Amino acid sequence: SFLEISFNKFHSVSSSLKMKVDPNKHSSFHKLLLRQGFKDEIQIPPGFMKENKKMLAMTCLLKSNVVGMSWEANIVRKRSNYFISEREWTQFVVHHQLQLGDVLLFFLIHKSTFQVLAYTQKSHRNNQQFEELCSSSGEKQDVIGRNSKRVKTEPTGSSGNVAEKEGVESGNQENGPKKIRFSVVNLNNNDPYYEMVIKKSHSSFMTIPVDFARWAGLIGMKKMNLDNGKGKEWEVFIERRQGCVRITRGWPEFKTHNKIATGETYRFKLIWGKGSANNVLQVLKIYKPHSLL
Repeated sequence: SFLEISFNKFHSVSSSLKMKVDPNKHSSFHKLLLRQGFKDEIQIPPGFMKENKKMLAMTCLLKSNVVGMSWEANIVRKRSNYFISEREWTQFVVHHQLQLGDVLLFFLIHKSTFQVLAYTQKSHRNNQQFEELCSSSGEKQDVIGRNSKRVKTEPTGSSGNVAEKEGVESGNQENGPKKIRFSVVNLNNNDPYYEMVIKKSHSSFMTIPVDFARWAGLIGMKKMNLDNGKGKEWEVFIERRQGCVRITRGWPEFKTHNKIATGETYRFKLIWGKGSANNVLQVLKIYKPHSLL
């Protein structure tokens, strides 16, 4: 039945996504939308309210993964329960095209400020909203998080130079263990960036982590600028294919001119409202510290 499917999706999605998208473990709650009343209000779980009452005010701010998009709502008490409602809550529902069976994840990231992630039926059909790095070489990637944390992102073969620290995980006995390239994604509002080890497959495109692209508002953009850190910008095109977000046309020229080599690690830092595009990615090389030995 619809109810059984919704509950199954709710339990399988909410717990796994909370672990993936919020490694800092902010206080959070999740809601499965099962009643039409969600368009007017949504209840805050009593346990969450009790635990975080000092962090909540009579109003709250709901932040979306699209940069610059936020909605104000009231926190209203009805008898012994509290609800998010009124003000711009209805606009939030309409903007995200929420419907019955969708799941909302609320992360309390600042005082009376929620980061809200919507796992909708539409996003599930589009290879899921919360997937991370993706490329044509089929590497497996993990969602990383808001603060700079070094995590496993790109399984590779044993060949090739890797500028970042490598870990080892057990693999097929015939092929031996796989080396893991570490990368960083930082979704802090003040300094959002991601880092990537340059591979041979990056000769014609550069991957943008999907979660970073959503956070930075790049999903709907067709082109933007890359800054080489020396005041020069290149216009590049952004494409989305099968759930992957890539920098395509313009990237090979940028890579060649700035002598970006395989095995090197680069930081792609978002510069708000800089240059001719709304946002610019500043591309800076991350130098590996020399060994003292």
